[in-house]
Amino acid sequence: MRGRLISLSILALVGCSDSRGPAGEGVAAFAAAYGQDPIALRVARGGGPVRAYQYPRLDTLIWTSTQPVGGQARILAFDPEGGLEAFVDRAGVPGWVDLRVGTVRPSRTTKPGLLASHDAWSIYSVTRDTLIHRSTPSGEWEFATSDPVRTLFPMPDGGLVVLTSNASGSRLIRLRPPERTVMDSANVPDPAYSVMSPLGDRLYLAIGRELVALNTSTFDETARISFARPIIALTTTPSGDRVFVATENSRDIAILDRYSGERSEEVRLPGRVKELRIDPFGRLLLARPDTGDSAWVIDVGTNRMVATLPTPWRADLPSVGPDGAVATISGRDVLFTIPGQPKPRIIVRDGANEIWHFVYWNGFRTRTSGLDEPVVFAVDTSYYSTPRNDSLAIPVPNLAGDSMGKPPQVVLPDTTTPAPAATMWSVQVAAVLSEDRAREIVRTIRVDGVTPRVVVSAVDGARVYRVVMGPFSSRAEADRIGRQSGRDYWVFEGVP
Repeated sequence: MRGRLISLSILALVGCSDSRGPAGEGVAAFAAAYGQDPIALRVARGGGPVRAYQYPRLDTLIWTSTQPVGGQARILAFDPEGGLEAFVDRAGVPGWVDLRVGTVRPSRTTKPGLLASHDAWSIYSVTRDTLIHRSTPSGEWEFATSDPVRTLFPMPDGGLVVLTSNASGSRLIRLRPPERTVMDSANVPDPAYSVMSPLGDRLYLAIGRELVALNTSTFDETARISFARPIIALTTTPSGDRVFVATENSRDIAILDRYSGERSEEVRLPGRVKELRIDPFGRLLLARPDTGDSAWVIDVGTNRMVATLPTPWRADLPSVGPDGAVATISGRDVLFTIPGQPKPRIIVRDGANEIWHFVYWNGFRTRTSGLDEPVVFAVDTSYYSTPRNDSLAIPVPNLAGDSMGKPPQVVLPDTTTPAPAATMWSVQVAAVLSEDRAREIVRTIRVDGVTPRVVVSAVDGARVYRVVMGPFSSRAEADRIGRQSGRDYWVFEGVP
């Protein structure tokens, strides 16, 4: 979702860091694990070209856009497949930055209100309170609602959930652009806050002192948790397995288990909180104090506060870098500090004058020269004879046999080639941090008489228990199994 860009006249100066040291090693391990390069996109707050730096080498420019941006206010989303970034400029106009060709393109939306995007390709906005507009690089789409729109929730599957309100309450509707038919709807109480899980399978509504969880596929209520005080902030982990909730005049952050629908733990902080921000990889949670300019850093793995870092809060900063360093603002500079270490790992001079966005993309890698070579097909010439005396005649075998009456032997070349290895597909239905929880999920699923298995993976030093099924010989078969499992699922190529 995500500057990153800097004007032609300003270059960031980096000190207190050697990219060949621990930071470089950590990022190299990250790139090896995730297959993508960590990229810092930066643009001057007043406008200018988009510039890209491969983290942690923030003093080495690797790419710049061919067109300027009129000052990015915030990033909406990033598409790692197509290298497309959706943003909103300071005038409130959304647009796209294409990292493949360097172009910057504004959308055709005029004076939008609410803005949201999930995949960076489709940018949703609201004009005149009730007109939903979807803008893509290839076309436009509109849908009018009967009540004013409060929030837009673009879905990973291309759908859209809309929260509208009127004097009698709120209503959820589900759309699937470019169709203009309401697929489903439900009446709900007016929420003070609402958050969609990153996977798009749960919608959390803060209604006074209660948190209500809804299944986005059916709008059915899956959990309802009561608190002693009104809810003022909430966020979820990237996998959606845990929800963090801050309440009014409270020093505690409640942690909810998405599967049990109950509180699992609490984190005690030095004071009251008014905003929560999660690390894109779920390692750290940043909490904004009710007063003062600082960030309380919470280790999600241990549920303990590990640092207090001074910084003002903006839409882009503070944030968490690829190696777990927290990017904060200090005067005109941006500091990257590993929680628990006394000094920042990286200092970017004048970095506070830019908008920052971290993306993970390998499109800036050097293109292999062999990719540009013409395709050459090998030809087996053993079947052909060299003409004698410059004659073009091809010898014809004696089909009558030899003088002993034996039939002729005609040997043809072996033109068969080994069959390519068949592509196999697998289905993942859950990824949790508890082995007991993974085993519990396994016991609830049986498709065609087969139950899933648990595969253990290591992510950022943590053990992740993946519940998978397969392999299957086709993606269609894997999709069928995933649908019949009755859970949200992900189909991927290969065998874990």
